[in-house]
Amino acid sequence: MADAKVRFENNAGEEALPGQEAFFDFRCPTSGRVCGTLAIKGRVPDNGRHTWAWNGDRRSPTFSPSIDCKGCWHGYIENGRTVDCERHDEPEPEKSPRPVGAGA
Repeated sequence: MADAKVRFENNAGEEALPGQEAFFDFRCPTSGRVCGTLAIKGRVPDNGRHTWAWNGDRRSPTFSPSIDCKGCWHGYIENGRTVDCERHDEPEPEKSPRPVGAGA
């Protein structure tokens, strides 16, 4: 099962302390790269951007709706784990994490 390795950021783009969570990113189970910065519903102004509902649990976060990590993975983060659209656990990625947009 793939640990999503969710990381929370505040509105300044820094690591968020509890209660400051505004955005999140996670490790893509397909490529191993970091996908984000995704807005948490109710924590940032909507302004027409996509937002994700969060269960408020930093240790075992669940987000909805599904997440589309462009070009490599589409699924959910449930209880801190990445699952595919049929709710099957994803395997741990074999590649090293790399920021989105980083060269090959």
